[in-house]
Amino acid sequence: MRAADRLFWIALRRFWPRWKEVLVIIQPDTIKRWHRDGFKKYWTWKSRRRSVGRPFTKAEIRALVRRMTKENPTYVKWLVM
Repeated sequence: MRAADRLFWIALRRFWPRWKEVLVIIQPDTIKRWHRDGFKKYWTWKSRRRSVGRPFTKAEIRALVRRMTKENPTYVKWLVM
C-alpha cells in the first residue's frame, strides 16, 4: 500500500466507523472456488484436441502421386517397402 492508500483508509475509518462490514462481501471459499474453476477451464482449454486424423493433402499433390504411380509401377513397390 502506498501512503495515499493508507491516508484514505485512516480517513474512512474516522468518518465511517462500520467500514469493515462492507469489505467482507465475498467469502474466502467463493474465491477458492473461482480459482479452482479458472484453473480447470484453463487446463481444459490447454489440453483440447486441435485436429483429428491425418492433415489435409491438396488435390494437386494427390494427382501428382497418382500420375507417378501410373508412370512408374516400381515406385509403389519401393514406397510400400
